[in-house]
Amino acid sequence: MSEAPETPVDVHAPPQPPPGFYEWGTEGRQRWWDGERWADQWGMSETPPAQAVATPKDYRGLQIWGWCMAILFPGLGLALGIVLIVKGKKKPGIGIVVLAVAMMILSLIYLIATGYYD
Repeated sequence: MSEAPETPVDVHAPPQPPPGFYEWGTEGRQRWWDGERWADQWGMSETPPAQAVATPKDYRGLQIWGWCMAILFPGLGLALGIVLIVKGKKKPGIGIVVLAVAMMILSLIYLIATGYYD
């Protein structure tokens, strides 16, 4: 009598995870793994899927542009400073407004001192 040949075992294959429900997709669904293959049994995760958390905007780019414009083009810097104040960034917004107004006053003093308004 002949014996049935044994199925070769790959000794280098990673071990299979134990049977159980595993996360399947991003909607909190779980699927049953029987130790060898995925079954058509579905479940729901006990923990709800993570919701996206809104992060507060820091308006860093707007602040940088505000400071630059307050020096180079004070009128535009003044407008950007006001926008920052309205958006809730009061401290940098007020600083940009003050710098823009100071640059406007210095520009006016310069124009008067050089005789532009004679």
